[in-house]
Amino acid sequence: METHQEKASRILTEARQAFGARDYPRALELYEWFFDHALDDPKSGLSGVRLSYCLDGWMQLGQVFEPARVKLEQRRLQSIQDLERTRKSDKFHEFMAICEFTGVPHLAVDQFLEYHRSDRELASIVFGYAKDKLVASEQWQVCSAYIHDADHDYAIALQVFDASARIYRENPSFGDEFEQVYKNRHINEVTNLVAILTHARRFDDAQRICELANKDMKERGLKEFLSVYPEDFEE
Repeated sequence: METHQEKASRILTEARQAFGARDYPRALELYEWFFDHALDDPKSGLSGVRLSYCLDGWMQLGQVFEPARVKLEQRRLQSIQDLERTRKSDKFHEFMAICEFTGVPHLAVDQFLEYHRSDRELASIVFGYAKDKLVASEQWQVCSAYIHDADHDYAIALQVFDASARIYRENPSFGDEFEQVYKNRHINEVTNLVAILTHARRFDDAQRICELANKDMKERGLKEFLSVYPEDFEE
């Protein structure tokens, strides 16, 4: 008997095959099934596949089959409705992914800014997913509003880094790419934290986190990579 993961993977493969055979209605049916049911088993490990390969295939289908594009845009709206109903942050992650694949990534920032104005509690729940895009949009003061304890945020980032490093040591077969991904992710996370603090003129916090991060990275065999120059932001 197939496991849930095996069934879901087969369905996704069949969706691609249906697309290749130009059986577009069948492909749409299968992509929808995968998107709706991939997470029925929380242990399936298909969350990333659902928001990457599935959406990529679905969007390619939408470029040649209008009903698929319409359905995906409807899912984008549904993700926000589900978020506001359940207040579960993964629904915003889903919304962001669909925005990317449907060519409207700015909607994710716009939606977060609306929550920032109207529902700070919900904005706080989804901030972790929105942060990178907010930084890219230079929404410094908005970001700063959700950094209540910079030391705590840094400690969480370091814990994630150390856990990833431990997994890599225990599973060297994951290869150099896995190692580079978790290192880059940590550098990006901490760099963004320092940038937010600096641009929000929280210079003491920024300098302290910068120095702590550099020390921790050196202890872990990485070179210093962060610096803060408060004078660059003086008027």
